[in-house]
Amino acid sequence: YGCGYSKPKVPQQYQKLSIPVFTNNTAQYGIEAKLTDYVKQQFIMDGRLEITDKDKADAMLEGFIQRYMLEPISYDVSHVVTQYRLRMTIDIRFTDMHKNKMLWEQKQVGGIEGGTTTFTVNFNDLGASPASRSNTQPTIPPTITPTQQENLLARKKMETVGNTLIRTEDQAREEVFTLIAKDIKNRVIYGWENY
Repeated sequence: YGCGYSKPKVPQQYQKLSIPVFTNNTAQYGIEAKLTDYVKQQFIMDGRLEITDKDKADAMLEGFIQRYMLEPISYDVSHVVTQYRLRMTIDIRFTDMHKNKMLWEQKQVGGIEGGTTTFTVNFNDLGASPASRSNTQPTIPPTITPTQQENLLARKKMETVGNTLIRTEDQAREEVFTLIAKDIKNRVIYGWENY
């Protein structure tokens, strides 16, 4: 006796899906194209829906990035932020292209904790605001004293030796993109019993 498994299927009339670049309603520049690419990649890996252009699609999945927020959650003794929580939420809408009718929408994909991760501030990130770190060269701020520099270097060395995970905002963002992209794909593929 064998155990059979078959993937659940979306309704038969939806074989080709268009995913236009998500709308970014946040001040975080440029995240919409990258998140859209992550979502498309999830559908390509899943294989049940073909990603295509809007004019060839049976359905369209639209996304609206509603929230991108960095929350300081840890400080050092000098009250310098050492760890942030990154939160993102996305609204999605699924439209039947043949009927030109929205079939369903879901607010706040990523939910309370689903689109959340944390990252530790890297010494190389000092001197740049969280939102601009990815576009700057590593610098030591001129206001840092030699003692503070030594302390930060020592802390960085300890964290590396102690195997503490030090990530950049970009790395944390990619983790959140992956989590949200999986949530979106699962909602589209598995969510039909509710509609």
